[in-house]
Amino acid sequence: MSPGPRRSGYLARVDFAMRAHGRTLDDLVRQFRARRLSGELVRAGEWQAMVAAELGQEGERLLDGVLLGSMQPPPASVWGETFECSLVEAPVIEAGFDVSTFVTGTVTGLRPEGPAARAGLRDGDILVTVPTYTAFVTRAPGRAAELRVRRGGQESTIHFEPSSETALVPSWRRAVTCSAREGRT
Repeated sequence: MSPGPRRSGYLARVDFAMRAHGRTLDDLVRQFRARRLSGELVRAGEWQAMVAAELGQEGERLLDGVLLGSMQPPPASVWGETFECSLVEAPVIEAGFDVSTFVTGTVTGLRPEGPAARAGLRDGDILVTVPTYTAFVTRAPGRAAELRVRRGGQESTIHFEPSSETALVPSWRRAVTCSAREGRT
């Protein structure tokens, strides 16, 4: 699932909003890439700040929406009249902790009955190596997640299988159009 229904909808919404201000998503991606190539550590928090600098609070809300699963589908006009929207089943990965963990590197919002807690993860654990959210949710099906954590000065590796459910999400496809001129016999 790459880039995925929610993520592609997020990017489309950012591009749509930026075009209203005379810039495009491509401008931000080039800026983001230049920062990374210069050796700067640029993660989701820095990306969100870049989008917020362009779009204000709307930019912050857009990323929060995609990370927290509350993002609304983009307006139909984002892709023009040649695309149509339908709802499709898509996987929703539940780690059992707040997604901000992937940005901060500190486990927060641990759900007591969630897969991470059952595997031994605790609130306050420090992720020694912080996986990207995308890498975490797109790993091979049935493959346990592996997190290297530090707790009380000791490091350990925790393996667990995030739960996976499905949800209806918008999917945009090119509309099929026909006219007498295009028809072939």
